[in-house]
Amino acid sequence: MQKTYFGVLFFILFLFVACSKESSRFKFLTAAVSSGAVPIVINSGANFTNSTALTLTLNAASATEVYISLNAGCGDGGAWESYSNSKSINITAGDRTVNVYAKFRNLAFDETICYSDSIVLDTVLPTASSVASDGVASLRSEYVSPQITWAIDATDATSSINHYEIAVGTATSGVSAYNAKAWTNVGTATSTYVTGMTLTSGTTYYANLRAIDGAGNAGAITSSDGWQALSVTCTTLGADENFIKVPASPAVDQFTDFCIGAFEAKASVQVGGANLDNGCGGSPTLCDWGNRHPPGATRRPEHRATGTPWVFIQIQEAETECQSIAANVDLPTNAQWMAVARNIESVASNWRNNNIGVTEINAGHVFASRAVHIPSYSNTSALEILNTADSYDRVVTVACDQTTENCWNLKRTHTLSNAEIIWDLGGNVDEWIKDHFVMLQAMSAYDDKWSGYNDNMYDTDGLEGGEVYDDRFDLSGANPSAVTYRKRFAPSSTTLGHRAVGGRFVGTYFTNAPANDAMVRGGKWNSERYGGIYVAYLNALRRNNNAWMEDGFRCAYRGY
Repeated sequence: MQKTYFGVLFFILFLFVACSKESSRFKFLTAAVSSGAVPIVINSGANFTNSTALTLTLNAASATEVYISLNAGCGDGGAWESYSNSKSINITAGDRTVNVYAKFRNLAFDETICYSDSIVLDTVLPTASSVASDGVASLRSEYVSPQITWAIDATDATSSINHYEIAVGTATSGVSAYNAKAWTNVGTATSTYVTGMTLTSGTTYYANLRAIDGAGNAGAITSSDGWQALSVTCTTLGADENFIKVPASPAVDQFTDFCIGAFEAKASVQVGGANLDNGCGGSPTLCDWGNRHPPGATRRPEHRATGTPWVFIQIQEAETECQSIAANVDLPTNAQWMAVARNIESVASNWRNNNIGVTEINAGHVFASRAVHIPSYSNTSALEILNTADSYDRVVTVACDQTTENCWNLKRTHTLSNAEIIWDLGGNVDEWIKDHFVMLQAMSAYDDKWSGYNDNMYDTDGLEGGEVYDDRFDLSGANPSAVTYRKRFAPSSTTLGHRAVGGRFVGTYFTNAPANDAMVRGGKWNSERYGGIYVAYLNALRRNNNAWMEDGFRCAYRGY
């Protein structure tokens, strides 16, 4: 009887221990997979690989050991080893679907079930594209390629074509195939312009294309027949003509390098007469339309630091004066202006604290109420430049803190990607542009209201005198109007607002014929928040004997 009693007690105790152990094992198994993470992942979830070296990502909470095998069910072929979240294994060569298995256990030797993941090993190269073309024998640019086109007809039987890569070099194979531009992913597009290069004038370059399959295999190279990079020369227009080289910018339809005045144009010294810097001559008490000195054969524009800008000049006169310098000199086109502005935007040193895309690009001499300046004439605050080593020349008399927006915005210079420096592009005086555009959609009641670049960027600091802003020109979309606006007026980013990049645009009056309209860009000395490198004023309406004391210009030169 007593023996039976103890036997029953022992059996109950056995059941309790067994159930406790099973409960513990159940808790481990549940915890091991309850986090939602997949227990084993090969190569971060890739479907294909071209390497026999695999990286496993393991996820099993509370596990202390892992058993990895290439055999189904984790039956054999592996060994228990210390658990970690990442493991590297090597497999044998041979294209196939590879399965990797793993199970886990804890300190109590409770084991999970066997888990697995798979990946396809593919080492067969894709075929080459049938054609790649650069389309020209030469291009006047030391920074960009001509348009490269190609056929997207490469094939791959196993992992398919994932994308194409393009490189530029002085050869069609080896390391020289990419010594001008490293291999760059261009997706599945059929054309591109390669930018951001430094090419040598007189050297032939080749665009090299290859297909990349889903496993990362690179196909054979297809090459263009090559083009010769040619330079433009900006130093042949005279000692007082300071022109700088600007890289081409295909994104805004400027396909070749060109030259532009480093400074706003000043009137030359009249033969045997007085200095006509501001176009009025001498030191008149009032520089206005009535006593301005119109352009003529005895003077011409000079792009030099000293002297105030040539103002009170009509757009037709400015065109004539630019053309008088030399052949292939004229007012800058809008595409050329945009090429300069986009280049400035791409250089970190043009952003406050070098924080590109986050802070602001300086506007320049547009804050007359804030700057401490010394106007050269009684009724104009357009400034000359006395010290080209000082980017704040004549706008501040005491050094200010350039890390603050109020100070930074007064800076008068911008630096291009080729280290050239341009003065007063965003301020000092408005500058005539060769082109004029009517709006692609009528602004009706919004005529003469400044517009920002996206519909959530308003300026509320009160500097604009309470004018109304039109928010319907949202340039962040993909519709044709937005694309055209961005190309003509806006920064490359679709998220930056006018506060950051210095620029708004204003529509034209549709009661006037476009032939009577004109366009000025940049700001003037008192533009305040209307100033900056992207500003475009489309309804200048200043033809037919109209000009103002804020109207100036600078010239552009083809460079050959």
